[in-house]
Amino acid sequence: MSIAYNNLANLRVLIRGAGEMASGVAHRLSRAGLLVVMTEIAEPLAVRRAVSFCEAVYDGRKQVEGLTACLVSGPAEARMAWKRGELPVLVDPEMACRQELAPAVIVDALLAKRNTGLAPELAPLTIGLGPGFSAPQDAHLVIETNRGHNLGRLIYEGQAAANTGQPGDIGGYTHQRVLRSPAVGVFTPLACFGQAVAAGQAVGRVADQEVFV
Repeated sequence: MSIAYNNLANLRVLIRGAGEMASGVAHRLSRAGLLVVMTEIAEPLAVRRAVSFCEAVYDGRKQVEGLTACLVSGPAEARMAWKRGELPVLVDPEMACRQELAPAVIVDALLAKRNTGLAPELAPLTIGLGPGFSAPQDAHLVIETNRGHNLGRLIYEGQAAANTGQPGDIGGYTHQRVLRSPAVGVFTPLACFGQAVAAGQAVGRVADQEVFV
């Protein structure tokens, strides 16, 4: 596991996923001067969509903290985005673009809680975020994503903390932070991203049933 680069600005990083966790990683690495490309599915899912670059898949462009991501069709457009100082996002769940872009680093930030295709041989350095990865079998390195003392710990042998299936405790709130659908159907929002809401307020509707905070 060695990467020889005289100029880190030329180092290419492929990040699998463009949700909130992946977006945070992409933002930091891009600001550090690395060439970052993100891959997504055709219909991305994210919890905190307002700060997730995956929204570029739907809207064509997405800006988070001053950095703009743009939807591109392939490696050629990705290179053009880099020249503009933008972050390319490809609909490429299989990471086929790595054959042409040849990233030195692959970061699996899907947070799928299981390994869905990452392997050490895919790049000189492979990194898995959160539970579901074992180092060095699945990746050269695993990073702990669970809140607490070990958050961000680098794991060269072993696994990240197992998924509990329970929302993390923030300010004494756990399950209260999660809204659950009252029925099967399409969610229609009644509130906008970033809008302040109060306890008991309806923020959406599913199958003619309101979803309350």
